[in-house]
Amino acid sequence: MNLTQNDRLNQVTADTLVVGVDIGSQDHFARAFDYRGFEFTKRAFRFSNTGLGFLSFVRWLYELQNKTDTKKVIVGCEPTGCYWLTFQKFLNDHKIQLVTVNPYSVKKCKELDDNSPEKSDLKDPKTIAGLVKDGRFSTSYELDAMTDHYCDDLYDTGNDMVRFPISRLVCDPERFRDDSEEIMASVGMGAVYTACSDGKELRSITASHKEEILTRYYDPYHKELEDAVENKIKTYGK
Repeated sequence: MNLTQNDRLNQVTADTLVVGVDIGSQDHFARAFDYRGFEFTKRAFRFSNTGLGFLSFVRWLYELQNKTDTKKVIVGCEPTGCYWLTFQKFLNDHKIQLVTVNPYSVKKCKELDDNSPEKSDLKDPKTIAGLVKDGRFSTSYELDAMTDHYCDDLYDTGNDMVRFPISRLVCDPERFRDDSEEIMASVGMGAVYTACSDGKELRSITASHKEEILTRYYDPYHKELEDAVENKIKTYGK
C-alpha cells in the first residue's frame, strides 16, 4: 500500500505519542513527543538490545501514555544494520506500530537544532521523531511478507522442538552458510539477507558483521539441531 504524505500526516493526531528511537548494537535511545513536537521526556530513555530491554521500553511507553492521556503510539527508527529487525518483530508482536525514516533525511535534518551535523544518542531520537511527526516516514511490510506465521502453533505436537530465536530477516537458518553454495545468495537472500522480497536493498553489511551474525545465531542453532537428531538416532535407530 502506497501512502501519500497527507495520509501519513493523518496518522499523527492530537492523541498520538510520537517516539523516536536511535538504534544501536548494544543499546537503543528513545525520546517522546506530541503531534506538535512538544517533548514529554527530560532525557533520552536508554534500553538494551535484548528482550528485557524491549520490555522496559514498552513499560516506559505505557507509563507515558497514562501520564499524557495519549491513545496511540507511533515509534520511528532508521532501518540501518540488522539490529532494528528484532526490535521491529518485538513491537509487531505487541501491536505497537513501528515506522522507518530515511537515514539520509536524518543526516540532513539533525543540524537544524544546533547547527551541527554530529551524531549523538540524544539528538538522533529527536530528529527521527520530528520526521515521523511531519509524515516523512515509511511503513515496513517486509517482516509480515517474509515471516512464516503461527509455526509454533502448527508444529507444537508435544514432541521435542528446535526453535530459531530470531526473525529470518536477521539470519535465515534454512540457507547454506556459505554463499557460494546458496543459490538465493545471488539475489541477496543467503543466510544473512541484504535484499527484500521485492529486490530492494534491506541493508548493507560488512563481512565481519555478517560472520558475527552467523556465529551468534546460525552456528548454535545448527549445532542444537544436529545434536537433537543424533540423540533421536541413538534412541530409535536409523
